[in-house]
Amino acid sequence: MSFNRAPRNSRYGSPSGDLSPLTDRVIFIDGEAIVLDKPAGLPVDRPRDGALSLENHLASMTFGFQRWPVAVHRLDRDISGCL
Repeated sequence: MSFNRAPRNSRYGSPSGDLSPLTDRVIFIDGEAIVLDKPAGLPVDRPRDGALSLENHLASMTFGFQRWPVAVHRLDRDISGCL
């Protein structure tokens, strides 16, 4: 068995801390929820080693709302799918 594994944070952040927006991966938004197509290789929760995660992108995903969004579930780092 083999898996196609994306390099960690390859497109969604660099070691220097630059972030590429995930707003282009939003597939649904309304007043109650934002659905995001999470790319493989990006963890939802901040890793212990301080690497970039979805949490680093939340400030740029307010879409005019007063609060940052929060993930209501998680997918493993190597899994892509809807959050």
